[in-house]
Amino acid sequence: MTQSTDDAPYQQEKERKDAVCDLHLQLVLYTSIDTSTSENDEREERQARNVVNAMYRVSDAHTNPEVKAEYKRKAKKFEEESSEQRRGKVNGSLTGLGILIASPFMFAGAATFVAGSIVYGVGSVLMGLGDLMTAGVWGS
Repeated sequence: MTQSTDDAPYQQEKERKDAVCDLHLQLVLYTSIDTSTSENDEREERQARNVVNAMYRVSDAHTNPEVKAEYKRKAKKFEEESSEQRRGKVNGSLTGLGILIASPFMFAGAATFVAGSIVYGVGSVLMGLGDLMTAGVWGS
C-alpha cells in the first residue's frame, strides 16, 4: 500500500518525534548508569554508542539540512568525548529534550484552561442577563 502525499508531512513529523523521544530515553538510560565502580565501564560505553546512534537517527529524521548537520556534529563530538565530558553535557540535553517533549502537553493544558475560562465567562454573563430579566436573583 502506498502512502498518499497528504500523509507524508505527518509521517515525517511522527518519525522526528519518535527519534527525539528515543534520544531522550537513551540519554536517561545513560545517566542512570552508576559510574562509581569500574564494573560499569563497558555498559556505559555501550549506552554511549546507543546515544550516538539515537543522535544520528534524529539527524536522519529531520528535513532541515542545518539541523541534520548539527545533530551529526553533536553525535561525532559525543562519541569522541570522555565519560566525564559526556556526563557534563547530558543534563542540559535532557532538560532541552524534556521541554520539547512536554511542550504539546503544556499547550493542550493551557488551551483547555482557556476554553474552560471562556465557558465560565459565558455562563456568568447568561446568569447576569437572567437576573436582569427577572429583576433579581431567584430564591433570595
